[in-house]
Amino acid sequence: MRLFLAAILPAAITAKLQCHCQPSDLCWPSLAAWNQLNTSVDGYLQTLRPIAAICHDPDYNESACRSLQSQSSNSSYLSNQPSALQWENWSAWPTHDEECYLETPRETPCSQGRISPYAVIAQSAAHIQAAVRFASQHNIKITIRNTGHSFMGRSSAPNSLQINVHNLDNIQIEDSFVPQVPEGIDPPSGIPAATLGAGAQMYNVYTVLNAKGVTIPGGSSSTVGVVGGFLQGGGHGILGYKAGMASDNALEFTVVTANGSIITTNTYQHQDLFWALRGGGGGTWGIVLNATIRTYPDYPVTVAVIEYNTTSPGPRFWAGVEACHRHVVGINEQGATGYYYITPYGGVSSAASNSTIASFRLYLYFVGQIDAQAVQHTLSDMLADIRNATGVPLAVKMIPVPSITGLLLYTFPGADSDGDLVLLGSRLLSRSFFAQPIPAAARLSHTLSQLRLEQDEYIMGNIVAGGQVTKNRNNTSSALNPAWRDTAIHLLFTRLLSARDSLTNQRTISRKLTLEDMPLLESLEPGPMAAYCNEANAYQPGFQSAFWGKNYKRLLEIKQLVDPDNLFVSRLGVGSEMWDEDGICPL
Repeated sequence: MRLFLAAILPAAITAKLQCHCQPSDLCWPSLAAWNQLNTSVDGYLQTLRPIAAICHDPDYNESACRSLQSQSSNSSYLSNQPSALQWENWSAWPTHDEECYLETPRETPCSQGRISPYAVIAQSAAHIQAAVRFASQHNIKITIRNTGHSFMGRSSAPNSLQINVHNLDNIQIEDSFVPQVPEGIDPPSGIPAATLGAGAQMYNVYTVLNAKGVTIPGGSSSTVGVVGGFLQGGGHGILGYKAGMASDNALEFTVVTANGSIITTNTYQHQDLFWALRGGGGGTWGIVLNATIRTYPDYPVTVAVIEYNTTSPGPRFWAGVEACHRHVVGINEQGATGYYYITPYGGVSSAASNSTIASFRLYLYFVGQIDAQAVQHTLSDMLADIRNATGVPLAVKMIPVPSITGLLLYTFPGADSDGDLVLLGSRLLSRSFFAQPIPAAARLSHTLSQLRLEQDEYIMGNIVAGGQVTKNRNNTSSALNPAWRDTAIHLLFTRLLSARDSLTNQRTISRKLTLEDMPLLESLEPGPMAAYCNEANAYQPGFQSAFWGKNYKRLLEIKQLVDPDNLFVSRLGVGSEMWDEDGICPL
């Protein structure tokens, strides 16, 4: 039974929102109040400075700075530092000209930026409850952090209290999980599942799953947290065709709500919140302590790796991209998932000439298939088409692997290479687009060539839908953007920023992305823009429709019900349009 939202909403909607308290305000907690919070969380309250402060005066420490520089792209190291982020640009606060970048000169002033001044490094649910109640009592903005991976800037916020869930990394595998049900309701039959703590990271989860011979529809980045933005935002991966989105497979959540209570939500209780948590975006509904996700057999998989390079991104390079797109959707319909990377200006090919290489790489995963010859046959027409289009050698490998989690553990080791200053643009390209009579592949290839990417910027195609993702349109009730059910490719591209550029120049690049780059992608298909809420333009106009489509109205109603005071304001999350860009003051 759904909650009776209509009866509750009017009072919630008319509740007056107030600016969150800032350090300069009289309402900001006193030192005694912070000390009291520290006591209530058993001494796990930390004061934070930007991680790069040790590389700037007056806190400069030469040996510590060198050590940090050596680890600055190590995602595992960064995830363990409460004041670090995987994407460095989100440590800066451009509207206040505050930054503290590792790459800038020692004498450059180091400002707090978007890094929280305080963090509760939670060791238990009770610590999270105490932090939430403190923030509510003192009207302090909350930031929820596990590993700091958000491309959208959701892992940081200026003058907020960071609630750090990184250490809540329990992993429990069950052969027959039965959800909690209210008294008087017969429980359903059990199914195989994994219950994961808020801090559990992808690599560690895969390690435990691999030992048990099972897997989940997870992602391909080692240090991404499973339970946070990944799962709550939808969560795509190479198991999508066979199992659906990660959020489709969420069976239960345990949540600390805005009033500090702990509830369990699933199909049988708190159903509206359960619906919202399955695709409605992270950091918005409460703090998830743990989530239970359906597991699957650890299938074998055959991997196809296809690559070509040219000396420049000329017509033949883009002809190869077109050839790939003529076939890849049909190959997906035969069960393949995967990713491609287009780097028009990649690594240096000659130190003397300083010339670059235009690179195209395609990885396809045939889950459940161990016959490499059968895969070769499936791909034969596409391979011939790419060869004819490019006129350059095509490197092809077929690799049968006995275990999908074993493959992921090998391919994506314990740390990723992060640390850049990066913005994304993205679009969910529909299957309908590729079915148009006008050659979609040619239009797409031409449009991508017009993005005019710079050195080491790339285009990525995520072929992670179709199959069960599409089928779940009719048998899964969730807040996931309905556009995913018709998606062929989740297409994204990167724009790199430089720490040595002024914040004004960085803002110019972000505006160019929004005003020039994104309209190119939007021109491919008429109608409302659709994008993945976790990997998109961080300044996306009309994000409500782009990220959630027709589901947004119901999501906003649920938000007003479960968090009427907007304690959880997540950047470009549900309800955030009522706040300024930093989530400090209501509009």
